Amino acid sequence: MHLDVIRRGLDALRAYDPEFALFGARTHRYRFGPPIEEAALVTIEARIGTRLPDDYRTFLSRLGNGGAGPYYGVHGVRQDAAWERFGPFPFTRAWEPPEDDDDEVMAAAFEGLLAVAEHGCGYRSHLVVAGRAAGQVWGDWTVVGEVLAPEAESFGAWYHDWLAASLREVLGNRIESAVHDGPGWSVDRRLLDHLPPPLPVDGDAPVRVLRLLKRAYRALYERRHDEARDLIAQARATGAPDGYQVRVTIAEAVLLREEGQGADALALVNDAIPRCGRPDDLARLHGLRATLS
Repeated sequence: MHLDVIRRGLDALRAYDPEFALFGARTHRYRFGPPIEEAALVTIEARIGTRLPDDYRTFLSRLGNGGAGPYYGVHGVRQDAAWERFGPFPFTRAWEPPEDDDDEVMAAAFEGLLAVAEHGCGYRSHLVVAGRAAGQVWGDWTVVGEVLAPEAESFGAWYHDWLAASLREVLGNRIESAVHDGPGWSVDRRLLDHLPPPLPVDGDAPVRVLRLLKRAYRALYERRHDEARDLIAQARATGAPDGYQVRVTIAEAVLLREEGQGADALALVNDAIPRCGRPDDLARLHGLRATLS
């Protein structure tokens, strides 16, 4: 797990969502519980007969024994629980429970699972800790007769996906709230949807790019085009990886469009599409092209 990315992401969520409007945030408040000691983890693993997935162990011991995370937050592990040996989880593909709610069948279906989050209404996410699917996170909707099915390939992927989606939602809401219809606020609302949020990343150059773009977006919203152009040029000159240069291109295209140079903006986007390797940024480029056409 990328611990620094997680810490910076949660710092951003606390800053941009002080009212805890994001689903589940009022419960975990973007905070972790105290980390669990390695010795306690070893004791639990001895009782259940298997080692917990490394990314989950890292979360518990380096970030916190539960707290900020998907849905209503990540469960911690209870050191005083009556832990018993885990059997192997029997599935590798989605499973639908029988209509008769056979207790033995249901109990066997949940062998090797450790609940890691509550969705509400009885729905849960489980971490597979034993069996062929060990390490994966599975969603549980069996309380209403629906499936038990894979949700993510790993705890780390599950957590980072939540963090990225949360940042997009929270920062997107902040962007919308900053745009007004009064004088000095002219940016086409459709174009705002194509400005990627400044996600936290490792490395000095990407961080600098995203900080510059955050300022450039604000300048764009307030029609301070000369300032936006200067900030975009600085971002271009940082030497950040291609994925971040795509974000610079998007901001530059929006600026050109705002200055009445729609054809140049479209040409810039068309040139960037074949060089874009990230599916989410490629989708943004195609969406922006449709808006500009």
